[in-house]
Amino acid sequence: MPRRDGDEWLLQVGVDLERFMNDTGLGAPILARQRGWGPRVDMLETETHVLVRFELAGVRRDQFQLTFRPARNVLSIHGVRRDEQNEQGNPRAHLLEIEHGEFARDLVLPEVELAFAETRTHFYNGLLLVAIPKSGTLIVEHTVTIREV
Repeated sequence: MPRRDGDEWLLQVGVDLERFMNDTGLGAPILARQRGWGPRVDMLETETHVLVRFELAGVRRDQFQLTFRPARNVLSIHGVRRDEQNEQGNPRAHLLEIEHGEFARDLVLPEVELAFAETRTHFYNGLLLVAIPKSGTLIVEHTVTIREV
């Protein structure tokens, strides 16, 4: 089946599913509902560091936490972005593209030994930069403290 035919078929299935859910009174399928959002991320590796950059526009420093889980080799971030504009009064929305509420993101780090105790972070202009040095020692569980540089 050519890609165009496949895309049209998938679009039609979505339309049919939405019509079915509305006709039966079931509402949107549970799988289609989104819970939270995830910040966009860049991850780079140099000879000496693993560098991670999180896009956290509108999130204050005290509204998120970073955690490393060595058993899974995962760096996790979770927190919340508040919708302070909508909390004031009852505005009429014309366009809503910026997601608010709780967020979470898990990143599988490269398979290298990292020195989390020496991690440096910098939070500015809505970007969180995390520089994790490579080393010969793995740390057991460590929560990264966000501090100004």
